[in-house]
Amino acid sequence: MPQEVDFFSILHDSGVADENNDNEVPELDEEQLASLKNTIDEKIGGGSCEDEIRKACMCKYHKYSEEEEIFLESSANQHKIELAACSHAVYSPGITSSGIILLCDPMNTELTGSRAMMQQLNEAGHHVIKPNLFQSPDLHIDFMNAIASYFGKSEPIKNIPKQVEMSKRFLLEQGVNTVSLIGICWGGCIVQEIIATDDSYAGAISIDGLFYQKDFAALSPTLFLIGNDKIRTDQHLMMKNVMWNNNVYPWEVVLHDFPLVHGWFLKIFACQETGLTEQINVCEGKKKAFQNMCSHAKQTSIDCMGKLLDFLAQFAKEEAVVFSGSKSSFISPVYNSNLSTGMNSPFSSNSQSSD
Repeated sequence: MPQEVDFFSILHDSGVADENNDNEVPELDEEQLASLKNTIDEKIGGGSCEDEIRKACMCKYHKYSEEEEIFLESSANQHKIELAACSHAVYSPGITSSGIILLCDPMNTELTGSRAMMQQLNEAGHHVIKPNLFQSPDLHIDFMNAIASYFGKSEPIKNIPKQVEMSKRFLLEQGVNTVSLIGICWGGCIVQEIIATDDSYAGAISIDGLFYQKDFAALSPTLFLIGNDKIRTDQHLMMKNVMWNNNVYPWEVVLHDFPLVHGWFLKIFACQETGLTEQINVCEGKKKAFQNMCSHAKQTSIDCMGKLLDFLAQFAKEEAVVFSGSKSSFISPVYNSNLSTGMNSPFSSNSQSSD
């Protein structure tokens, strides 16, 4: 069996990163990438480098110990709360009027990396709540059905988990004026469903969650950040066409290329969260090329987080949005990056699609 390699753990290892090039995005040409793949294939004893990278970036889940919970409460302002009997969530109080519901945790586990992401959102001033969905054992089958639904293997889910509405109510009770949605992986697909039927949200962001709906029309501004997924690439491209045809609110679908695969964005946060160690030995002889690929992933994650915070600055805060009876007016992006093109809108002559 090939050794399981955590390719992106080296991103946060100071002994590997080139400090002088932290703000650069190195390019890796096709010949270098092909050579790197061959080297890694030899080191891990078979299988393709691409498959190993995809496996390393797969969504992973964690159950925090009581000691870890106490530490996170005191150091990261993250408090475990009860929404109702057998329904808990993690909440970070903010300092603005903006609230965010982060959907990514199922069945009494938490998506690795989501706490670190939650902390960054909170540091930007937002109230953030992260409910645990499908928590009761009798709802576990509903979670499996939801996963199958988003892969096109069964009927769509019939009911949005009640914890979403409970989380919104909780945020409003804390005094927030606007509530936005962020979903990751399957949570992003749930966000896609919610935003097509409920116009009470200021905006919605989906990370690595986008399924094909021919009649999809968002009722609020939307942003989809999607890692390379060779199984569903065609679906993602078709959904961009659906967006162009159906959506009247600002939107953007960003599709990344290899090696930025499904799960890579949260992998960056997972590396911060768990302190994973360097495994550069698999790239012996190709260290620089592998560093370049990882530096590219690291820089792109910074750009994507900037794009995400840009979106929230435009739509999640009342003072940043001019509604005028609709949600079609928006300010220019605050975050200036070569990879941040601003939001698409049918009302803007400068709209463009970001691939």
